[in-house]
Amino acid sequence: MSTAFDREPAAGGPDRGGAPKGQRNGPFAVSTVALALLVWPVAFNLGVYGEVFYEDVFRFVVAASATLGVAIVASSPSVAFRWPTLVALGAPAAWLAAAVVLFDSTVEAASDPVLGTIGLIVAVVAVPVALRVLFLLFNPEFGSAGDTRLLIGAATIVVGAALAGFVVGANHDAFLICDDFKVAGADVPTNCVKP
Repeated sequence: MSTAFDREPAAGGPDRGGAPKGQRNGPFAVSTVALALLVWPVAFNLGVYGEVFYEDVFRFVVAASATLGVAIVASSPSVAFRWPTLVALGAPAAWLAAAVVLFDSTVEAASDPVLGTIGLIVAVVAVPVALRVLFLLFNPEFGSAGDTRLLIGAATIVVGAALAGFVVGANHDAFLICDDFKVAGADVPTNCVKP
């Protein structure tokens, strides 16, 4: 079975995306693995505790804000981001600022019907936008090449990692014991397996 890593471009020249031989797979692999590692712990904790932790919220706000900065600074003709993308990347920081100004905590803000709904919409829109922007920054040839095979492959792998993280978290008793949570410094779930 042939994979993207062992396929040779025709006549040793550029592959379908226009990148020279061997230059597309490295960034694709690095960006896909990095994004999968970013979503796994959020999904795992959501599966175990039914919560998204403040660390994950702040990590995402920082990642989206840093991605916004990089998208502005590193924007080029091959990877230019339109204003809706930039707004989506700035929305998590704006939501956090609104939560701090309008409420005493992000927990109260998330519990508010209006700001909580806005926060959910921001997350649902901004997370995939941020992941796509990060992928395109690592792989600028996908911004104009029209070859979406690897972009769809990366999205599938990252979504698969998130689903696997959630399933493993929700079924942690099949994978972990109470001491694993204690050693990691995490709260011990009520339904963990005692050794």
